[in-house]
Amino acid sequence: MFLKSWYKNCTNKIKAKGELKNRGNEAVRTEQIKENHKKDVKILIVDDERDMCWLLSHVFQDAGYKVITALNGEEALIEVKKEKPELVILDVKLPDMNGIEVLSTIKKVKPEIVVIMISAYGTEEIRKEAMRIGVYDFIDKPFSIERILRTVKKILLDKVRFD
Repeated sequence: MFLKSWYKNCTNKIKAKGELKNRGNEAVRTEQIKENHKKDVKILIVDDERDMCWLLSHVFQDAGYKVITALNGEEALIEVKKEKPELVILDVKLPDMNGIEVLSTIKKVKPEIVVIMISAYGTEEIRKEAMRIGVYDFIDKPFSIERILRTVKKILLDKVRFD
């Protein structure tokens, strides 16, 4: 119950701040994403914490994205092959394999997939290894919803710009 009320409070704050509204020169590019890409973008969320999967899936569904979730590395790799997501939000600590192993496999199988890693256990060594393999960003838990939405928006703006 707490998580649901926290989520509702956070999304109301985001809307009040105008984070989900179009402004200035960003409006044209944001509209392109919204109309051409957003509804077709699949995001795979990989986290062993069901509450985190629930929270992130609702955040991104509310923002207009298609969302798939996986609770471990093996499920994640199956979903990558089956669903072909454009973006993966990947926790470092998983029950069956670590996030670095999952990242490495994703980059070998589908190098075009953008991966954001999230973790409460992000050491400098893990960050460097993730960057070497090709992670787009590494976000520490706890993180703000605004931060993760901004990061995804930036990825999609770059994608629209370079496609």
